[in-house]
Amino acid sequence: GADVAFDTATGNFTKYNAGLNFTNADLITSLTLNDKGDTLRASYYHTVSPLTNTAVGAELSHSFSSNDNTLTIGTQHALDPLTSVKARLNN
Repeated sequence: GADVAFDTATGNFTKYNAGLNFTNADLITSLTLNDKGDTLRASYYHTVSPLTNTAVGAELSHSFSSNDNTLTIGTQHALDPLTSVKARLNN
């Protein structure tokens, strides 16, 4: 998909983003280019066990202007219908 905004008064693009997404029964992956092409982001989410709502996910982001990379990983697990445990780590 794509998202574009154009200011007709100035003749400039104010926003443009693009992305790809793949969804399966137990996983979701995506690759997006955001912030006028400055940030590349890849993400992955996998449902390990639907019965316990156990899932893992990861996201890697790279900024071309600052050359910064960010990695985030996380997980979740339902102990019972009213209690969930979640954890997230990032740099």
